Amino acid sequence: MRIGLIDFDGKIVNLALMKLSAWHKRQGDTVILNPESNCQVDKAYCSVIFSRDRDKAARLANIFPNIQFGGTGWDLKTVLPPEIEAMRPDYELYTYSDIYKRLAGIITRKKKAEKARIITNAGIGFTSRGCIRSCGFCVVPQKEGRLYETGKIEDLINPKSNVVILLDNNFTASRNCLDKLREIKERNLVIDITQGIDLRTLTPEIAKALSEVKHLRSIHYAWDLILHEQPSWRELIFFPGS
Repeated sequence: MRIGLIDFDGKIVNLALMKLSAWHKRQGDTVILNPESNCQVDKAYCSVIFSRDRDKAARLANIFPNIQFGGTGWDLKTVLPPEIEAMRPDYELYTYSDIYKRLAGIITRKKKAEKARIITNAGIGFTSRGCIRSCGFCVVPQKEGRLYETGKIEDLINPKSNVVILLDNNFTASRNCLDKLREIKERNLVIDITQGIDLRTLTPEIAKALSEVKHLRSIHYAWDLILHEQPSWRELIFFPGS
């Protein structure tokens, strides 16, 4: 069977599609990323990240009659079957050129090429899902519920690279946060924490551990009113190693 995987509005690699790819390849299927016509595939999956793109994505059903949609932008109920969720991502699904052409912004060609190479070769995944908060603007509590552990740092490593893209919704709220940071340091990994650090979970020990690992880019924080309520956090946030 020929399987089409459509990454509709992603900026980096799509973990769900990578797991679908791994599962279908195990079944002996041929996988095509972003097919252009229905004649190329027997079945298609489309991942929609942003709800603003839902209607536009839905029109793909006119091109691919046998298409299945998913992703937070589509609905909050559709999830991967357990046997597919358990799969290790297919790190061969995306090529360098796939990532390079979707990178935008003010950036030199050299920097763009380096960024594309890093993303293509990086490991990616969750060590925990869900969140301890119930922020009104966020769909995570509704979609994934309270925070729970799902995996280990070692499970996310791509042999091609020492960079790991961490998708945890609230990394520092995990009861195993310090152990994970120690493992990242011991394995000499470069980490990209894609979600904002929750300041209300930040302790001096966690801040110190964060300062001792290598980060792919600057850490960003979910501040809300925390700095105004707790001005003593300023030194801890900006100078965690001091």
